[in-house]
Amino acid sequence: MSDILWQPSAERIGKTRMEAFRRFINQRHHLKIDDYPALHQWSIDQREAFWQAIVDVFDIRFHAQPDAVLREGPRMPSAEWFPGATLNFAEHLLRRRDDAVAVVAVAENGQREQLTWAELASHVAGFQNSLKAAGVGQGDRVAACMPNTWQTLVAMLATTSLGAIWSCSSPDFGTQGVIDRFGQIEPKVLLTCAGYRYAGKEIDQRAKVNEILERLPTLQQLIVVPYALPQAHIEDFRSRANVTLWEDFYEAGGEPDFIAVPFAHPLYILYSSGTTGVPKCIIHSTGGVLLQHLKEHGLHCDLGPGSRMVLLHHLRLDDVELAGLGPGGRQRHRVVRRLTVSSRP
Repeated sequence: MSDILWQPSAERIGKTRMEAFRRFINQRHHLKIDDYPALHQWSIDQREAFWQAIVDVFDIRFHAQPDAVLREGPRMPSAEWFPGATLNFAEHLLRRRDDAVAVVAVAENGQREQLTWAELASHVAGFQNSLKAAGVGQGDRVAACMPNTWQTLVAMLATTSLGAIWSCSSPDFGTQGVIDRFGQIEPKVLLTCAGYRYAGKEIDQRAKVNEILERLPTLQQLIVVPYALPQAHIEDFRSRANVTLWEDFYEAGGEPDFIAVPFAHPLYILYSSGTTGVPKCIIHSTGGVLLQHLKEHGLHCDLGPGSRMVLLHHLRLDDVELAGLGPGGRQRHRVVRRLTVSSRP
């Protein structure tokens, strides 16, 4: 094994959120946990106490309080986390409403855009209202074939604020790759870009989108972000569904509503690779994703108010897209390669 190249000083460790969490656990449970390995082992042995501490430290706001932290059956699949609890994912990620920068998006061509917390909430509120008008409600699926843009972020937040379910696919997938995924979930709304950038080239995907539209019979609303193809028009898309350009679909403004859903309610539908057949749908729960994001990015990444986190992505946004927003940090997107995170509980 090579020599250690760098390690944090005791002073730096003492200022981390992980260290503050260790002290919190010791005080709450009258323990003498003195390092990270011991804290990690305690979190495994005392999982109910650990996840309750995450709820308390990160101020999870349940609409209805849970009956318990964990109900365990004889096998792992029967485990039920926070039964009886209701909450909303987007509500926790939009707590701030000030003029500090929330998101910085940098495209492959260097184009830079940013939104403040107040602007982000305003866009979400406007988009949410238009989703409601399009008939989207709890349990409906909203799919996106989009690159890593702030528009994708706004659409996801608006979707989950309503208790609807979000699913995302990369625009560089072929027609069959998109259909293999979205064909299983029967989306009511599809968000897509008319074109995207990859390796210095601008890719027109209007013909591919039209092929996809023919095979999504449940679709009621298509929303098109021109993105790398500013000359795109709604007439370019042949769909039985209503077709609207992004800028015409909604008007930013107002305050978003937040529909409370059960802890285990589906939040995202992601997919396996499809190497052994049609991609399998993988459902991530509302409460599980929220707690995992807060734990990982608040404790392990030491993010807090004012922190800035750079996410290096491929074209696709998966369930990591709000990594920095939960602890109140700024998020910077850059389209480079894909990064995904799974969730527990």
